Amino acid sequence: MPDVGQGRRGEDRDDHSKTKARIAVIAYTGLPHALVKKLTPASVDFRSKSVAVPARKKGKGAEARVLPLTVKGLAAFKQFAELECWELQQFKYDQELPTGLQGGPCGSGSTGV
Repeated sequence: MPDVGQGRRGEDRDDHSKTKARIAVIAYTGLPHALVKKLTPASVDFRSKSVAVPARKKGKGAEARVLPLTVKGLAAFKQFAELECWELQQFKYDQELPTGLQGGPCGSGSTGV
């Protein structure tokens, strides 16, 4: 996979590939694409090396939870954040996060980047 972004007519290519950053997050965290799409910058806490994952309804479903990140998972999320790969949609965290995390998935709402 190329290390550069998509080329658009009349514009220079981006220096980095957002697709490659998304795939790295999926590969190093094990999160499915649908959950990665729902994450926001506040979902990742770089200081505590964790990510708050919303509930999932597919299959038997899964409760919202906070997952620790590996070194490679953390690095993947750092590049993901630097390239601003977040989806531009609103997501109602207060209804889907574990108790104690209402108002922001990682407490302070800061990404720590």
